[in-house]
Amino acid sequence: RALARLYGKYEQYDQVFCASAALCALTRADARERAFYEVNAPRGVALARSVLTERQWQAHLCSSPRNQAIAQVLAAVAPAVITARAKDPSEYGIEPRHRAKIVGDPSFVSRLMVYIGQLMGVPLSAVYVSPHATCEMDLVVLLEDGRPVPALVLGHDLVVGRTQPELAFLLTKRIVGLRADHILLWPQLVSSQRELQVILAAALRLVQPKFPVDGADGTAVRKYVSFFHKTLPQTQIERITGAAAPLLANPDKLDIRSWIA
Repeated sequence: RALARLYGKYEQYDQVFCASAALCALTRADARERAFYEVNAPRGVALARSVLTERQWQAHLCSSPRNQAIAQVLAAVAPAVITARAKDPSEYGIEPRHRAKIVGDPSFVSRLMVYIGQLMGVPLSAVYVSPHATCEMDLVVLLEDGRPVPALVLGHDLVVGRTQPELAFLLTKRIVGLRADHILLWPQLVSSQRELQVILAAALRLVQPKFPVDGADGTAVRKYVSFFHKTLPQTQIERITGAAAPLLANPDKLDIRSWIA
């Protein structure tokens, strides 16, 4: 907001537009900022000309090799955490009739979700539209035929008060959160930054039992190590071993907060 006012003072209107757009996307714009954005914003959502490859993601959207390593370690343990969080759909008040078939559906939200999934290279999970959901979009893990199925639940607050570009921004953020190296950031899977630090420390102790766990709850770390030993196949442990090398070599700079940011 301070930048928007500063740019406005010097009549740098392109920058005012960018600042106003950011405030709208964050749902923090006041009436004047929203009006400026809406008057000048292009109609509809600009479409990309190509898809984002995994190499481009790692090269341009990961802040450092160290953060890449943290992401890959968490991706390797994510299946075990997801399995542990699985519940019967009835516990969420979800019924089979609430499942949406978004592929081929002509609605704007469905078409946008399919497009974002293809653009970002993220396979879409099951999608439910429950009449009881008051959220924007939540992640749940459903137990279907004895296996865990991450599913997105769309609520009626998703589209209320949002322009099409704002909706595209929110959906992209949520769908990117389905990546294996980001899915543990959903609070429905890992409730706090403290627990995520414990999970990371436990994953590293899985392959290096003497790895220091300063700043993490030692008892919780030991419980997760035991859990991972019981639930992770050898292939996943080998993935952790390969990804963890730079973290094990320099444990003093292990900062989960930096990775989250």
